[in-house]
Amino acid sequence: MTRAAFACGLLLVCGAADAFGQQRTAGEWAWKSVVLQDSVRVRYLFYSEADNVNNGVVLRLDNHASRAVAYRFVALFRSGDDQVEQEVTGRLDAQETITGEADGLFFIPFEDGRGVEQIGLRGFRVWPAGDPP
Repeated sequence: MTRAAFACGLLLVCGAADAFGQQRTAGEWAWKSVVLQDSVRVRYLFYSEADNVNNGVVLRLDNHASRAVAYRFVALFRSGDDQVEQEVTGRLDAQETITGEADGLFFIPFEDGRGVEQIGLRGFRVWPAGDPP
């Protein structure tokens, strides 16, 4: 891994089949890839009625490097013309995987019953932990 930080922007358009066909699944095959940058891979799952009413999205970050890294990005969620943004920052130890609410990676962006139609990442950066971003 170089000392330079990398940046990435990505938007995924998700159809109803993705949003509803994956609910209540936990197998490795169910995770949809968003981006692989340097040593960190970001994947997601949609959850229909994650809180019994609203759609949810859970992200998963995998560090495939033999050293710890830090990361930062903005998660984007769209429904129609509306967009919700959530800043996400953290650290991954060597070979670590994190996911879910305890790691700040579970979102219910629209709490009025609207579906999540698109997800994306803006400004995705990865750098060696301990170095300045």
